[in-house]
Amino acid sequence: MLAGAKLPPWDGASRGTVLVLPGADLSRLPFAYKRGCVLDFRAAVPDDPAFVGASAADLYFRNANDLPTPAFDVRRDDGTTFVFLGLSPDGSVTGLWNDEKILRVWSTVFTNLGVPLAPETPYIPNIDLYDGDAFHNW
Repeated sequence: MLAGAKLPPWDGASRGTVLVLPGADLSRLPFAYKRGCVLDFRAAVPDDPAFVGASAADLYFRNANDLPTPAFDVRRDDGTTFVFLGLSPDGSVTGLWNDEKILRVWSTVFTNLGVPLAPETPYIPNIDLYDGDAFHNW
């Protein structure tokens, strides 16, 4: 699910995995799901195969930020797995390298789920995972 994306109507019989990205309309889920917000300096990932390899260090931030709770989550409902990616690498978590940290978690989840890295997908046209900033201050 992606906010603003043209998604097929939920048929209630889908099987497989659904990625629920920040901004998704949670009312479209086949179960009740609420998100909160907490002022914190760290987030956590669930103990689930989708998040194997996600580093705890990538979820510690230098400053406290308003973080969604849960930041990441997995729910299963009638044969469908819903993977929630609540933190977004969009600058909403302020501080040095925080977008890159969150993006590493997303990359780990996408790899674990077998999401192909392709220039276009049916629901995210013209996706560009590289922002053009290659500067690194080593």
